[in-house]
Amino acid sequence: MSILDERYNRLLPSIDLLSDEAVLAQAWKKSDTYIRYRNSYADILELEETAICLPNKLTEWSEQIRTANHADKCLAKYVPCPKNAEWQFNDKSSLKTAWKVSKKGQDLRPLAHLSVRDQVMATCVMLCLADTIESLQGNPDHTSYLSKKNARKQVVSYGNRLFCDWSSNKASDQQQARFRWGNAGAYSQYYTDYQLFLERPVEVCIDADQDADLLYIISLDFEKFFDSISQADLAARLKKAYEQYCAAFQEPELKDETFWDSITQILSWQWDPESLNLPEEQPLGIPQGLVSGGFFANAYMLEFDTKLKGSIGTSHFINPGEFASFQLLDYCRYVDDIRLVVKVDNRFDGCIKSLADAVTSWFENIIFMVFANDDSEPRIKAEKTQITAYRNFTLNGATSALMKNVQNRISNAPDQEVLEQTAAALDHLLVISESKTAENKDTNPLKLAHIVIPQADVRDDTIKRFLAYRYRKVLRQRRLMADSITPITNPSNGKLFTELDLVDHEIETVARKLISVWSRNPSLVTVLRCALDLYPSTELVYPVIEALESKLDAKNSSEKLTAYYIASELFKAATVETGLSDTVEYPQKSNITAYRMELKKFALRLLDRSSKLPWYLNSQILLFLAVMKIPVDISNTQGLEKYVGLHKAMNFRDKLSAGSAIATLVLSLIATRQSQNWNQFHLWFGDGLTKLKSNKLKDQLIQIFLSAQPDQIPFLIKTWQTSKPKLAHNWLSKISLYHHEVEKDFLALPLKKWPSSPLALIDVVMHTENPFTHENALTKLAKALLSNESFLEEDGVELADFRIFMKDWNDIQNPRVESITLEFDSSWRNGTNKNLNIAPSWVMQDKQFAYRLGRLLRAAVVGEMDFTSRSFIVREHQVGRFVGLNTNWFKRRMGLMPVNSGLGKESVPISPWLTQTIMSLLQWPGLYLSDD
Repeated sequence: MSILDERYNRLLPSIDLLSDEAVLAQAWKKSDTYIRYRNSYADILELEETAICLPNKLTEWSEQIRTANHADKCLAKYVPCPKNAEWQFNDKSSLKTAWKVSKKGQDLRPLAHLSVRDQVMATCVMLCLADTIESLQGNPDHTSYLSKKNARKQVVSYGNRLFCDWSSNKASDQQQARFRWGNAGAYSQYYTDYQLFLERPVEVCIDADQDADLLYIISLDFEKFFDSISQADLAARLKKAYEQYCAAFQEPELKDETFWDSITQILSWQWDPESLNLPEEQPLGIPQGLVSGGFFANAYMLEFDTKLKGSIGTSHFINPGEFASFQLLDYCRYVDDIRLVVKVDNRFDGCIKSLADAVTSWFENIIFMVFANDDSEPRIKAEKTQITAYRNFTLNGATSALMKNVQNRISNAPDQEVLEQTAAALDHLLVISESKTAENKDTNPLKLAHIVIPQADVRDDTIKRFLAYRYRKVLRQRRLMADSITPITNPSNGKLFTELDLVDHEIETVARKLISVWSRNPSLVTVLRCALDLYPSTELVYPVIEALESKLDAKNSSEKLTAYYIASELFKAATVETGLSDTVEYPQKSNITAYRMELKKFALRLLDRSSKLPWYLNSQILLFLAVMKIPVDISNTQGLEKYVGLHKAMNFRDKLSAGSAIATLVLSLIATRQSQNWNQFHLWFGDGLTKLKSNKLKDQLIQIFLSAQPDQIPFLIKTWQTSKPKLAHNWLSKISLYHHEVEKDFLALPLKKWPSSPLALIDVVMHTENPFTHENALTKLAKALLSNESFLEEDGVELADFRIFMKDWNDIQNPRVESITLEFDSSWRNGTNKNLNIAPSWVMQDKQFAYRLGRLLRAAVVGEMDFTSRSFIVREHQVGRFVGLNTNWFKRRMGLMPVNSGLGKESVPISPWLTQTIMSLLQWPGLYLSDD
């Protein structure tokens, strides 16, 4: 049984769905998760503000989409990020030039920082078209086909694919996609898709192995791929794709021109001309930093992919006037990375350049035919074109195979021996990646100097990022298993050490190696972050800071901008990552306190020159200092208003005023989460409320506080009752709707001594011996709630509305004793419903009683008034970590744990069928449950 309105069964290109608050909420959830954990730049403060004020934001965005009002659309802010480049150290030079980019120069990737509003709306467009675009691309999972060969006939695109369920379609030989849009994730796992992409050319060659000497694998790369995509033509290509989808899968075509007009506005972006260091005529196609950017790029390339797929098997002359030709055996694409497999005939003279030129020319002709009428078209980056004979490529493919082997080892539960073997494999990968970096450096004419020519099938920067993450995971697991007691004698000097000492030494050594790797290619910021998180210490971070400071006034602007970006990433990592794992995972000689002190000094030195620094670096500095509890004043406030406000809020300097009360409260909540000075916050909040005149505004502020910080409700009440008795009297009835305290006498009473007289149901479930964490008692409660239709008629019904009768509480788990009696009484609420208990808009009218039943049952299991709670939400505050709104009521309501371990403090004795039943009663849009 589904409680959902049927309009959510499959999302369609409809303005009603595009502006639906439930769909926007899921778009926000996906955008927020992606930006926090995967984007190259994230404005954490803006994400927090949106999360706290989410209900109001969703209503506002929905209205803007419906009315085509995009006046709030923000300009894209420019964030230059370093691309792959070789840097080197000079022996005899000043400090400013001791570390510099090679003669080839440092290119910058133009990241675009977009507002949360613009990100969410674009993601919402993606949700409405996900089934369309994914179905047309085909299922990338080859195991769902009869053979890999059959799979290759259906799919050629592997990068930035959405995580979908697939089913056969009677009208088409293709499988039809159904995007799982109700969870927090969006794209499928990068590593899995990339492995499929790498393996495919080799598999094609294996199938044609009798002609191995005639086979070549060609790698092509688009230049500035995302920048070259035409915004003006994107919406038109999306509409064309939808028409093709409806025809191919015989789906009824929804003709909603308002939707297509709306997405033309949503998918239109411009650079902020005030962005510091923005190059002239910098194109902005699909912004790099847009959560849905990869999806839209795939949609834009659909026609091109189809054209290439149709060209498989065709033959073309290599040189005009000659008879030698090549045949295209396969084509596949991973974002902007292309792989072609071609077979030459026996007349080919072996000139690789001629073959490369012929294939590239033919390929560029296909590009022209597909994109001739667009404002711009993708271009091939000639210097990245590589052509490799299959007989050589078979050996080169060992790199991806080794990476796959490493991944498989650590994906399971490795023992100590496996971890040691995996660490050795990672060392080998590091050697391979360094060999690739050193390729062609030696100009010695002797062939002996070039006896090893590494041509791995994976780019060296990809290998380095891969091994950095895996090093961190493997070495930490080894440390947890290492023997810290049994002494081992060093044969060279007789000193004693333990296995743990050896692992700690290895961790430090690996961290130093990774920093060295980063120093020769500063674009590998993730490698640097992993290294510093492995071994946080001043010995490692000071050389990095010294090198970055040497570039702050560099004449070479690309070097300076590279230093700015890396510094911003250091501060960001310090607040959300570095040194924040369990203490046992770090070597004894590492020192996170000293590490942070070094970063604090660096941050304060940078603030002295803040007027010269870009906004994205200043913002990360201010956030880092706020987390470190160091309030500062800054004169340069352009683009930093929120961060300046955050530092004022640390000392509660801003008062609640009618025009800015909500913004001030939000910043104060975020600041207090860092300082944990809640007692002063409660007093400040109380003072502010007493001075405001508008009761409506006061109510809004109370609602924001209650939904954002429910754990502080009892402390707020206590503080106000002591210091603000009048205020407590005026607002206690409102706040008590969200908080309930069980009398101590009842809490001290064991269940077997509970009286047979009526008890408040909320007291029973909040007791340490809550009987409803067991299936037998919970089933009885469900039956009692269903025994009287009036119990579930009222929309705001909650556990506090019921009194429960039980003759003998010792029989509560006895299935043979039907002894629960309920009595309904909601007079304590004075007719006021909590907004949190009103059935959401996505529930069908005749199924709202079922949603209420699900709420009550889940609340009974978790033992809280809030049915979305989990019994282990509250965690100890960790010094140095940014304390954000990891969860809130609105997010939890659309992401409840669908397993019994997610309902209580520990795994509770509730069978899967009852867990599934509760989930079906609380189903949210985009969650697809089995009918079994």
